[in-house]
Amino acid sequence: DRGPRRPLSKTSRNPAFPSDGKYRTKRRCLALCSRGVTARYRHLLEDLRVLMPHHKKESKLDYDGKGTGMGGLGRAVNDVAEVRGCNAALFLECRRRRDAYLW
Repeated sequence: DRGPRRPLSKTSRNPAFPSDGKYRTKRRCLALCSRGVTARYRHLLEDLRVLMPHHKKESKLDYDGKGTGMGGLGRAVNDVAEVRGCNAALFLECRRRRDAYLW
């Protein structure tokens, strides 16, 4: 009784999850929020991150709406996701500190 068994490391000869040799494209999702998000919604976003196996965390998006040209906020979110190498994005926007929208 040496305690619970841990999966073998990737460098060992018998990995815990053997590969079948096929390449699988992993869906990478960027999770970020706007400025002014309350602690309640920040914890909600953290719970969503826990559920997603392949996510990338980004801090708050500071969007002022000036000088970005056409596209607005959606383009800014897509640009950040592209720079971070993500296929998709979750954006939590908080308005008037009580309404939250997940885009």
